[in-house]
Amino acid sequence: MSDSRPQTEMNRESVKVTTASFLVRFSIVGMALWGLPFDYDFMVQQFGRTRAQVTSGNALSKLAVGPLCCS
Repeated sequence: MSDSRPQTEMNRESVKVTTASFLVRFSIVGMALWGLPFDYDFMVQQFGRTRAQVTSGNALSKLAVGPLCCS
């Protein structure tokens, strides 16, 4: 089976897919790593925890969820 589309169209589509996947991954990683620390002070005030407890809870949750997402 041969594809009847020109080679340039296939390259353009692969660039679109690669760009979209990069932007999605960039957004997800950005929110996970830099979005949550913004809320640390609010969590400390609201729940009465120390900053060490909040940050270690964040790290432990990433360790627990990471293998589930990447397996």
